[in-house]
Amino acid sequence: CEVSLPYFTKGLNVSDSVGELLRCLTVITDSANWSVSEIALPFWVLLEKELYTDRREVCEEYAPLFTKVAPILLTRASYSATPAPLNSEECEEFWTYRERVAAALQSCFQIIPDIFLQTLHVSTEERKNWQRMEIKLFSLNTIASRLSSPSPMPQPSSSDFPSSISSLLSLAIEIINSPSQPPPHLLMTALKLTETYANWMETMNQKELLGLGLSAVFKRLTHSDS
Repeated sequence: CEVSLPYFTKGLNVSDSVGELLRCLTVITDSANWSVSEIALPFWVLLEKELYTDRREVCEEYAPLFTKVAPILLTRASYSATPAPLNSEECEEFWTYRERVAAALQSCFQIIPDIFLQTLHVSTEERKNWQRMEIKLFSLNTIASRLSSPSPMPQPSSSDFPSSISSLLSLAIEIINSPSQPPPHLLMTALKLTETYANWMETMNQKELLGLGLSAVFKRLTHSDS
């Protein structure tokens, strides 16, 4: 699959017969079986790279496809209701799969930046589900390098995108600051996100948020249950 994709993407056009193959790849991506789902993951990365070298209009043409794929990736990379313990072999295997999903998520962000950030919004209802919060914090962490690198192609155009990121960072800090012990997988992701975006908070003059983040991390480090 990976060998043929570079040649396949050279002639891609949404309106031609390749549409059926795209639908098949989307279905494969949505498989609950990691070993099946990961077969299609390199395709989205290679497709983004091909589109990235082309015109902006071509990226816009493929926006609906990536808009459909992004939520699928979020679902597939989410922890189960009873995830394997940290440092277990099963958890390590899932993290390997997640790394491949992360690359595909970066590609989605590159093509549909504004829509992708909207997808990461955490609703009031989702705050009751730690897995939904965790995957959205994880996804924000995966695109950090794309936010900091210059790009001639689609970038977040909404003036609200810094506040969208700040909102997710505030959620991460709230999780770290929780008086009760958060699920370990969620806490780990929240801590990592706060670390990753420390420079972003300083650059974007989010010094109050940065201060709250540092305070929360230091407090958590001294927490007896950590």
